Amino acid sequence: MLDGAWRDQYCVLAWEGLGHLGTSEVGEVLERLVRRMERHLRRSGQLRTIDDGGEGDGEGDPEGNLAASAVFGQAPPAGPQWVSRLAPLEPQALAYAKPLCASLDGFTLHAATRAGALDSGGREALLRYVLRPPVAQERVEQRPDGLVRITLKKAYNDGTIAVDMDPLSLLCRLATSVPPPRFHTVKYAGVLAPASRWRSRLAPASPAKAAGTDHTAARP
Repeated sequence: MLDGAWRDQYCVLAWEGLGHLGTSEVGEVLERLVRRMERHLRRSGQLRTIDDGGEGDGEGDPEGNLAASAVFGQAPPAGPQWVSRLAPLEPQALAYAKPLCASLDGFTLHAATRAGALDSGGREALLRYVLRPPVAQERVEQRPDGLVRITLKKAYNDGTIAVDMDPLSLLCRLATSVPPPRFHTVKYAGVLAPASRWRSRLAPASPAKAAGTDHTAARP
């Protein structure tokens, strides 16, 4: 996300930076995103609430049902799961845990971390956060009863410190986080989009183009 905008000034791209971001602005962005996601999921039939019948009948798109169950903590179609003292998700009001951090209906938007162009340590921390696995290996334990226990990093408000589920349910939950082949998980918009006429003027050239190296191999 760019903290500003580019504009063409006399055939030269000029950068216009924005002011400091406010906590209330983070909440407004989160609320708008959550409502848009809810409308999209409802139109596609993938959103089920407790009032709509709980876990549902399992009909429709199997992959969509699996993804919906993984998001809402419901039992996936492939098998049951056992949850210790875990209450179902319920609508929650917009709240601010700390500056530039907002939460709404189970969604959280954290805008307090910033990695500048010259902040190598900040960029490394951001990449480590993005590339972290969905489940830490040291928190997964095979139980004698055949279930898999996942110890939570932070206890829930109701006191839940771990979640137990059968191996098949765990594999189903992990499968939903694996993107399909050749599916782009990161999409760029605006001047960073591939079709933008300004992208070539903003994006740095590859090392090969910058050095003017010709990698064409001669055939005998």
